Amino acid sequence: MMQMRASVLATSILYSLSASRCDAFGIFTAKPRSPSVLHRMKWQLRTQLDATDVATDTKEGEGFKVIIPTQPSSTWDSAQVEDRVMEAFDAMVDSTEFWQSVDRGIASIPLFGDAQVRIQRHEHQQDAFELELTASLSSASSSASSPAAPADSQPPLSIRDFRWICAKLHECRAMFGDVLDMSVLDDLMITHQQSAQSQFAGTDAAHAKLSGSPVIDEIFACNVNALQELKTNGYTVIDTNLLASEESHHRLSQLLQIKSSQDATIRTDTIKFLDRTMATDCGLQQQHDVLMGLASYLNEYYFGHDQALQEAWPFPPRLPATTERPLTNPKFIQAAEYNANEFYVAHRDNVYLDDTQQQRRLRPRRRSNLRYITCILYCNDNWTKKDGGALRLYPNTTTHPMTNINTDELEHVDVLPCNGRLLIFESMLLHSVEKVKHPTKKRLALTCWINRPDESSLDFADTAGSGSDSN
Repeated sequence: MMQMRASVLATSILYSLSASRCDAFGIFTAKPRSPSVLHRMKWQLRTQLDATDVATDTKEGEGFKVIIPTQPSSTWDSAQVEDRVMEAFDAMVDSTEFWQSVDRGIASIPLFGDAQVRIQRHEHQQDAFELELTASLSSASSSASSPAAPADSQPPLSIRDFRWICAKLHECRAMFGDVLDMSVLDDLMITHQQSAQSQFAGTDAAHAKLSGSPVIDEIFACNVNALQELKTNGYTVIDTNLLASEESHHRLSQLLQIKSSQDATIRTDTIKFLDRTMATDCGLQQQHDVLMGLASYLNEYYFGHDQALQEAWPFPPRLPATTERPLTNPKFIQAAEYNANEFYVAHRDNVYLDDTQQQRRLRPRRRSNLRYITCILYCNDNWTKKDGGALRLYPNTTTHPMTNINTDELEHVDVLPCNGRLLIFESMLLHSVEKVKHPTKKRLALTCWINRPDESSLDFADTAGSGSDSN
């Protein structure tokens, strides 16, 4: 479980998916942590991750760089472009507690010890800027081999650390969109996501507690058209008898003490990842088991009876997935709570990374993570429309561009978070959580992201490493 927590930590420390963003997992904190706590968090994280990606031979003063060109269409002069870049960078730093402003265009990251991130005009290319991560690693070199690092020690910086930095930049690319060409980060983001997830492609859905159980059959019997709706519309809603009790609601709410790390203008919920033991302690074992049992059912009845659906996927499956059973389970489900006036803006749980038409001609479209189907089970008694908090789903948006999106112009469906209601939809669909309007009610939901792992990661060469070396 500790390993998964560290992996969860890695995939979302500075990346929102969900993507994606992020996402979507993560380091979450209700208040800034002391440097010693941050050092321990980082050390525990690094010791749980794939050691082959650690730059153990990095010398003091060395770092990682990437060159980001300016937009060729920019009509601003050189000074205006530089001012705009610095303003955007400083605004990005202010948007997260994990970064601390040092000076114009410079930020420190306490989680990475004495590391600093700097953006500046490239010395030899006036039409480009340079993003650099550097740190003094003298304290880290003596502790890198120690199994239990003291509070003031720090693992050496790695290319993975730099990918996290670039992930934040990529997340906030709209801030730089009129002056910097962020497409240079696309391949690096692919590598970032794949390396973060390559250790865990999911567990075999057939091993779930309720795999093959009539309990799942009975749930789909509540809506006999559910699978066809999922295939046709990209989503389906099933009202089940999986009702969370008031006591379960209270126990789960007590666990949810840590706010999401994402910008409060994006989401304001409180979340926690639950294993089966934690769900059982909250009286939600059946809900957990059903969510984990859905992948096996979908493998059997959604994919198993549709060869065309199996063959339509552009990449071979990655074990434990197979062509006939392409879906796998995560290790955890997520519990999320929204209180009065809390919300989550329109987003996707997964996105396509190959955005340009030229890229699509050259290769199949690749995803930012492994999520394929999102399953949400709601736990709220007596919830009404006037309470707000609906999940607003935008059908037919799996390939809708995210830049300059105006959701007011899109068709949408509102799903109220009523107790026992199960919502299943394609993870690529745009969706939001509307603001909770009731002054005292807590909106609780359990989410399981079903994976579809494939071997597209074989195409993802470590371009980040070579790109940094070339600078």
